[in-house]
Amino acid sequence: MTGAEFEELGTGPGLAFVAIAEAVANMHISPLWAVLFYSMLLFLGVDSLFGLMESMLHQLREEIPLLNRVKKHGFNACVCFTMFLLALPTATNGGLYMVDLMDTWAVATPCS
Repeated sequence: MTGAEFEELGTGPGLAFVAIAEAVANMHISPLWAVLFYSMLLFLGVDSLFGLMESMLHQLREEIPLLNRVKKHGFNACVCFTMFLLALPTATNGGLYMVDLMDTWAVATPCS
């Protein structure tokens, strides 16, 4: 390892993609551990996405009764595609900055 203290490594994506990547590289059978670790991150992200989308879609259908007349699969696909379009800017070069802005300000902003 680099010999850096834990506090110096930071938090967030830097920890998963820099510090832990270095640790995994120093393990025995490192390709296996790397595939397992990043597969775990992928599955955790997809699982979180399922919970988020299901709760949001259910709440929208309960609050707006008009949506109960629309086919469920079509409505779900439209909402998922809209969320995909809204998330695209976070995949650009300034995406990490945008994620940091949303993490800092979007949660702390009062709705009313």
